[in-house]
Amino acid sequence: MPRLMYLLRLRLFPQVELKKVVRAVRRCVRIGHRLPVRTCTAFFHSPCGSGGLCIPSFASEGDILTVTQAYKMLTASDGRVAAVARGQLEADALGTAPERRDISAVAAFLSCGPTSHSVPLPCVDLFVRKRQATTRLGLKFTTNADAELCVTSGDKTLASRNRCVLTRTLHQQQNARWRGVWASNPDQGKTVSAHTLYAYSNNWVTKTGALNIAERRFAMKSRLKLLPVKKVRSRFNNYPQPNLRCCRCGHTEETLPHVLNHCKPVMDQILKRHDRIMGEVLSHIPQQRFTRFSVDEVCLAHVQQTGENLRPDVLLEGAGDGYLGRRLCVPIRQRRRCS
Repeated sequence: MPRLMYLLRLRLFPQVELKKVVRAVRRCVRIGHRLPVRTCTAFFHSPCGSGGLCIPSFASEGDILTVTQAYKMLTASDGRVAAVARGQLEADALGTAPERRDISAVAAFLSCGPTSHSVPLPCVDLFVRKRQATTRLGLKFTTNADAELCVTSGDKTLASRNRCVLTRTLHQQQNARWRGVWASNPDQGKTVSAHTLYAYSNNWVTKTGALNIAERRFAMKSRLKLLPVKKVRSRFNNYPQPNLRCCRCGHTEETLPHVLNHCKPVMDQILKRHDRIMGEVLSHIPQQRFTRFSVDEVCLAHVQQTGENLRPDVLLEGAGDGYLGRRLCVPIRQRRRCS
């Protein structure tokens, strides 16, 4: 990877070729995890902390490295390097009138503004490539009160001259952009908002020993809503009059929440899963810190305050702290009258 990053930083690669490489990588990952073709593209490039696979997009990675390399040269601590870079940039930006040393014209050039050249500039030039990369990344170059160049992304100004800090910031913005694309998917919005709240809920994505390959494939398809239940198949196969009834219990729609949480013929497996999750949670609760510790019992104060006729999975009471009742995992909802 370091050799590849070095080439992306200094050499010119056509965007079409880089996108072909990224598509080939996604295809190999899809085949390896047995994901369908309709898998959301943003899932592959979103960060692991959000539940994605964090596969770098070489097209955007090349743009980020080009911008940071040029910015490093312009703001280098060595005055000779900065002077040579600034001279080349002014020659590209101001064309045949180098006497007009206007820093705002240089910033406009880097932000893909108009130039005074009568012929197109060579694409192999670093600052010309930076000009194109700035447009694709949605960045803009401005000047501050000291007549220095600054990188602006939206309402945020990136003032650091450290290339590593600037690269990390641009990567974070790119990750946020991929996460936003994933969340904007009509089928993925609620799911993405749920599993991006806590990064540790996505540890299984990076830890190879957490799940076996079959469990990993099932988990990915479940998050992406790609398991072959009738509701999903009817949407992608465009049945004229699809039969969406559950093949086990006859429910009106065979959806993933119904199969995993509410289908009565498989309720024994649902209860076993619930009990295993509760056992794992209870093993990490320090019971000695509470005056009352109960499992699956009715709390009258909770019923009187909320009006819910449900019993929490865990009830914790401390000295002077009142009560704390929580349903820590809810694959099912048992009402008070249930045994």
